[in-house]
Amino acid sequence: MEAQAHEQAGQATAKARRSLDRLRIAKDGAELTDAWQDFLNAADRVFEKLKAGANDNGKARAWYGRIEHEQRTDQLLSYVQHARNADHHRFEEIAKFRRGGLGIGGPGTGITIINEISFGGDGRPAREDWFQIGGTRPGVRFDPPYLRPLPVIDRGVTYAVPTRHFDHQLESQSVVEIAELMQAYLDSLVVAASHFLAAEDGA
Repeated sequence: MEAQAHEQAGQATAKARRSLDRLRIAKDGAELTDAWQDFLNAADRVFEKLKAGANDNGKARAWYGRIEHEQRTDQLLSYVQHARNADHHRFEEIAKFRRGGLGIGGPGTGITIINEISFGGDGRPAREDWFQIGGTRPGVRFDPPYLRPLPVIDRGVTYAVPTRHFDHQLESQSVVEIAELMQAYLDSLVVAASHFLAAEDGA
């Protein structure tokens, strides 16, 4: 494994992590979309650099061959790869923005009069002015802005939004959940590749 390629893969992994952090706090469609696109590009760069760095080492090359197999066969890895390609080479949307909203419902009896509800930056109620006549008031839920991934088309093949990553069942299928699982995988790749650096140093 070439040391420079490994270093560049680590830099791309760090960039992906920063994009994931932006995804977690983004408040509007433009911010979410930019962060998602940046994440996909950074993830792709990790694979490119590790592949290039493994070319001159037989053991590293065999290891990366197994990584390519995982990319082809795992739903989430395949989706991330082809979502990036579709974003670069096609015109269809790869994700759809949904605005946040306020939900009021659940168990509640009597008469409820709401004068004011305001929310803080964390999405939780910061100020509530209620007037309740008898019974119990209903629950309040705030749904934050959300970027929903869409099926993507790459070279004429449609790739569905993943529902699994290896043996893990995805819960929400949101871009944040996909990016979090992908980030953990990228981190593990860079760590695994470092073992080939150590092996070369000892040779």
